[in-house]
Amino acid sequence: VVLAMLCMTSCFGTLWAQEKEGAKPAAPKKAAAKSESDDVKKDDVKKVDAKKDDAKKDDGEEKPVDPFAVPKDAKPTELVAFIKKLAGTRRPQLKSQEEFQAYMKKLAAAVIEASELALQASDIEDEDAEFALMFHFRGLNLQRQLEVEGVGKAELALAEKYKGDKREKLATIAKERLLFARLSNIKELK
Repeated sequence: VVLAMLCMTSCFGTLWAQEKEGAKPAAPKKAAAKSESDDVKKDDVKKVDAKKDDAKKDDGEEKPVDPFAVPKDAKPTELVAFIKKLAGTRRPQLKSQEEFQAYMKKLAAAVIEASELALQASDIEDEDAEFALMFHFRGLNLQRQLEVEGVGKAELALAEKYKGDKREKLATIAKERLLFARLSNIKELK
C-alpha cells in the first residue's frame, strides 16, 4: 500500500513537473505558443496564494494556513491552479506511516473537493474540465489505496455521470475509468 501511495505521489509531482518544463503531460493539451490564457493561469496561481496570504494577515497575527484548504469561492481556473500547486508540493518529512497516510488522505480529499467545485462551475473551460476530471479520478484512486470506505461507489458514480458528457474528451476519460470502476466495485456491489 505504501509503495502504491508513493507511486501516486510521484504521479502527481511528475505531471506538474512536465507542465512546468513544457513537456507534454499524460493528457493531450492543445498545442499553442505562449498565450494570454497561460498568463491568466499564472495569475490564478498568484490569486490562490494571495487569498491564503490574506487569511494569514487577519487580526494582525500570523495564523497557520492549511495547505489543503480548498478556496471555495474560487473560479475554475483558480481551482485548477490550486490542484496543480498541490500536485507540485513536496511531501514534508513525516515520522511515521500513520502521519504519511494522514497527509495523503488530506491531499486526496483536497484534490477531490477542488476538482468537484471546478467541474460544477458552468464557466469552466474544456481543458480545465479535463484536468479536473483526471485529477478527481486520481484523488479517488489514492483514496482507494488508502482504503477509504465508499471510494469504489464514488468512482463508479463519477464515471457514470461523465460517460455521456457532451464534451468528447470528458466522456472518453469517464468511459476509460468506467470499466476499472466496475471491476473494482464487484465486492462492494454484491
